[in-house]
Amino acid sequence: MNAAALVIALVATLAGCGHLACASGMRRAVDVVLLWLLLTTAQLSALTLLVGALLRRLHALPLFVAALVVAAAEIAATRRARVDGERRRGRDLVRALAPRARRSWRHPAVVVVAVLVGAQYCWRGALAVFLGPLDYDGLWYHLPGPAIWLQQGYVGHTPQVLWADVYPQGQELLTGFTGAFLGDTRLGWASGLPFLALGAVATAGIARTAGARRAHATLAGLGILAVPAVFVQASTTYVDFGTTATALAALHLTLGLRSTVAAATTRGVDPLRALRRQVSWIGIALGVAVGVKSSNLLTAAMVGVLVVVRTGYVLADVRRAAPPRGRGAGPRADAAALVRVALSNVALLGLFMSALGGYWYLRTWVRYGNPFYPFSMFGFPGRGTVDELIIRTTVSPLVIGEGKVRATWHSWLLDRERFAYTYDQQPGGFGLQWIYLLLPVLVGGLVLFGVRRRFDLLWGLVLPVIVWGIASPAPWWARYQMIVPALGCVGLAVVLTALAERSDRVRGGGWRCRWHCGGWWRGCSRRCSWGPRRCPCGGRRSRPTPGRGTASGRIGRMCGRRWS
Repeated sequence: MNAAALVIALVATLAGCGHLACASGMRRAVDVVLLWLLLTTAQLSALTLLVGALLRRLHALPLFVAALVVAAAEIAATRRARVDGERRRGRDLVRALAPRARRSWRHPAVVVVAVLVGAQYCWRGALAVFLGPLDYDGLWYHLPGPAIWLQQGYVGHTPQVLWADVYPQGQELLTGFTGAFLGDTRLGWASGLPFLALGAVATAGIARTAGARRAHATLAGLGILAVPAVFVQASTTYVDFGTTATALAALHLTLGLRSTVAAATTRGVDPLRALRRQVSWIGIALGVAVGVKSSNLLTAAMVGVLVVVRTGYVLADVRRAAPPRGRGAGPRADAAALVRVALSNVALLGLFMSALGGYWYLRTWVRYGNPFYPFSMFGFPGRGTVDELIIRTTVSPLVIGEGKVRATWHSWLLDRERFAYTYDQQPGGFGLQWIYLLLPVLVGGLVLFGVRRRFDLLWGLVLPVIVWGIASPAPWWARYQMIVPALGCVGLAVVLTALAERSDRVRGGGWRCRWHCGGWWRGCSRRCSWGPRRCPCGGRRSRPTPGRGTASGRIGRMCGRRWS
């Protein structure tokens, strides 16, 4: 009975969040899917925290009623006349995703990687179901926290285990949600599945933002799931990939901020309203992120800076699109408007972060006098630094005594050989694909970003990863740097798309284009005449277009259908 109630609550939450995602005004189907996964994860966590911590009723019936009420309110709110048009547009975007996905599956590499990834995750799921929890940190503090909540009937302190009492427990809230219905933590390992899907979609979305084709972006999303350090956690309760997935989601939404607002403006939506709505989604992503792990506070700081920069670009676009009489009075007025809008956006980010992730830090602060206890940081006293309490006690003997750069490089090379390890995850962990494939194409992708003047990607994606690597106490540990292979997968998609476009131009510049173009237009072996897009031969199509009834018009239309 409780299992059926759990399924109904999950389906209702998925339906409600699906309506919200469709009505969000996103411009692409991948953005809608990503927001759907993000909102579902955030809503389940928030419901568990609200009912379990505020109402102190962590039981099946209150959670079931709360899930149904919230889902019904979301569906009713998005079916109002004012927002129903946006919801229908988002629904049509998602429906159009199915045939496009089928076309992506024609790519042989996508099929092979999808089969291998699916088999690997089925195996990890079978291990989790039949063997139960075996992960070190899960048995130590990821599972004891929700287990103690279920025993006491509410979300509160867990004095039996220090780390469960001081660490953020955002992902563990999902274990508490399912445990309230089932009465135990048997599905604790499944708390990481939403984050695996979110990370894959976010990686594919970033690849699309970088200009990759759909098939190559799909390959990038599957590629991050194929990283050993990622799929080895699929049967555990570790939160490392949840940390990475939420950071990737926030970065993806931030990188698409300007284009999403521009697309909404073309549909008649007020640009500032569209900007606030998009910043709200970013704030939800950051709220989930800081609630999963405190290291994402650095992510929140960097994303906040990027949002301010993007806000400046959006306001500049609005000024350029405004008629002369509607423009600002001068640079001083423009600067004042930027400060005002940027401060409101930062406040909005802080509001969502506090609502979704601030509980854990407030709980620790009230009890221990330090929101980051037991670590000493930002002037708060503790038992020691992260390096003293965590890194030195878990460092592998294979990298002891080496600097960060050398230890990281050594760790990457260790995947070429087999060796025993004493802690739950070995040095390395990115797999042979990182050394021999992803790292080289990542360098090529960065070069392409520079050549194509995609500085928004260089500053908005690469720079944060570099900052994370420098600030990380153990960059050699794959658990802490899973965003690095995600960036490599994005680079792979971009490079594959560039090579495919180059191949198309080479093939298009051969006998086919010369036959269709040069044989029917005088002096037109290098320039074509059927529209505004570029011809495969590399020459720009010029006007006028041949008449519809002429032979040249028929061949032009045929050639346009073939190559456009």
